[in-house]
This record gives sequence, C-alpha cells and structure tokens, in this order.
Amino acid sequence: SVATGPEIIQRYLRKKNDRANHDERWERMAPFLAPSRMGILGQYTEGFKQSIGVYDSTTMMAAETMAMFIAGHVINPSQQWFGYRMRDPEAAASDSVREWLEECRDRTLKRMSASLFYAEGPESLIDYGGFGTGFLMTEEAPQPVNRTLQGFRGFYFHAEKTGRFCIEEGPDGLVDSAWREFEITARVAEDQWGRPALSEHIQAALRDGQIDRKFKIVHAIYPRPRAEQSAGSKGMPWASCWVELEAKHIVHESGYTTFPAAVPRYHKTPGEVYGRGRGDIAFPDTWTLNTAKKMGLEDWALKIRPPVLTRSDSVIGTLKLVPAGPTSINTHGMRIQDVIMP
Repeated sequence: SVATGPEIIQRYLRKKNDRANHDERWERMAPFLAPSRMGILGQYTEGFKQSIGVYDSTTMMAAETMAMFIAGHVINPSQQWFGYRMRDPEAAASDSVREWLEECRDRTLKRMSASLFYAEGPESLIDYGGFGTGFLMTEEAPQPVNRTLQGFRGFYFHAEKTGRFCIEEGPDGLVDSAWREFEITARVAEDQWGRPALSEHIQAALRDGQIDRKFKIVHAIYPRPRAEQSAGSKGMPWASCWVELEAKHIVHESGYTTFPAAVPRYHKTPGEVYGRGRGDIAFPDTWTLNTAKKMGLEDWALKIRPPVLTRSDSVIGTLKLVPAGPTSINTHGMRIQDVIMP
C-alpha cells in the first residue's frame, strides 16, 4: 500500500482545514450563483429549500449562460470539436493514417455522446467560471451489477461540485493530487468493491439488513513514489485509494496512468491553490442588487398594505386588511380620518 488509511484521512483533513477560508466564501456566494453548491459548511440537508434569502437570479443566469457559451463553442456535441494527429510528419501525411485517425475520432465522439459528458461538462464550467475552480473526473464506466460488459465499458464523467474536493499542486504548478468526499450506501459499496474488502462498520450494516445506511468515503488520488511503481493497477504512476472516513479503512486501492481529473482554474491569487472566478468579481454587485430587490419588495408591500394608525379606544372589531373586509369602529363624534387612517 502506498499509504495507510489513517495517513490518507489525516492528510485529507489537513487539506480540508487549509480550504476553510475558501469554504466560507463559497458558502456565501452559492445561493446567488449556483444554489446546488450549498452545504459546503455542513448546514445543508437533502431536500432543503435552496433559494432562501434570494430575491434576484441575475447572477445565476449569468453563470449558467457563461458556462453554456463556453460549452457551445468548445465542446459542442453537434460539431467534430476535436481530432487526433500523428507526431511523426511522415505518418501524418499518409491518407490511410488520416482515415484511421478520423475513424478513432468518430468512435470517441460517439462514446462521449453516450456518456454523461455533455451534462457534466457544463456543470464543471459553472464551478470554473463562477467559483474559479472546476473539477471534471474522467474514468472508465464501472461494471454494472446485474450484467457483465466485455471490453471497454464506455466513459464515466462526473463534475465534482465546489467545496466537495481538495487539490494540491505539483512542482510544475499543475494539480497532481485530489481528494473527494461523498456518501455511499452499504449496498452500493458491496456491489462496487465486494463485502470482504469493506470495513467492519459497513459489513455489520449489511448483516443487520441496513443496506441503505450511508457511509462517508474519501477518494484520494496522488502521485505514487517511483520506488513503489510496478506492473498492475497498484503500481501505476497515480495511486487511487478509497477510504471509509470513520473507520479509516482502505476499501479499495488501484491506480491511473495519468491524472484522471481536469481541474481548470480561472484566476489564481499568488500563494493560493484554488482559483477565483467571475462570481468573485460580480459578488459585490450581486449582494447589492439582491439587497436592493429585497428592500424594493418591502417598499412595495408597504405601499400595497400600509401600516394603519388607530385610536386605542376606537376599533371595536378586528382590523381586517383584506379587500372589502369591514372593520367596525366608534368615531365618538370625530371625523373618520381622525380615528383610523393609513
């Protein structure tokens, strides 16, 4: 093993703690920029209303429009937006080689259309342009639990949301390490890794019939030391370790030949690993506009249903502020406007 379960979790928690200041900033921005990113600090619960306190959706629309604009120009599914070419000039000049490369391109595009790429890609671009850091995980699709697929199973793409991952740069300034935290049910864990590989916590839940009980898993991806590289998935240049957070137990270890995630960063502040996006630039105006819209609605309500002044001894019945609602009063011989008025 490249590292023990406790070592991986300890390093992940340290990276998560280093991210704390960003978490507070992202949590404040999320309701106005991309509400599905809420819950970074842990307050969010499933099914909770995401738009509480939001009175203007301008920034949400701007973030989505920017992401769709980039996607439409860079990864448009109606276009052949990428291709393959040979580095050797002599091979690149061959018609048969070019035809083979075009066939490979068409097969790749077909596979990507059959995956979640065109759904998850724009989601990652929202994080990239809005919060400053995107994270698009790229792997081979997992083996289905109810059938066996031979050969290449297709692509699996997943856009990890802002605040749900930690990253670290390598010597070249590029991201070469990442940690992702998510929840998984005991049933899915057994289907994915097999019961013997699971921690005692998960196995006990399975024995007790609690197959839908959720457990937190940390997926750590980091460079494997050269001395520990060898043949097979556990000797590849990048380690891939899945660890149950509570038990600090490695449930699965594998590897990648290349770093499996695209992690674009919009603007980088010197000394920071995470980027800052257009949402950071727009947020002062976003906050001002949202506050102004709230105050405008309060002003509107005051004009439609203004506060009412009454004499303390004049109103006999309950004051009714509905259309055609009668309010019985005793004027004591005074003018009505001296007894009750808006």
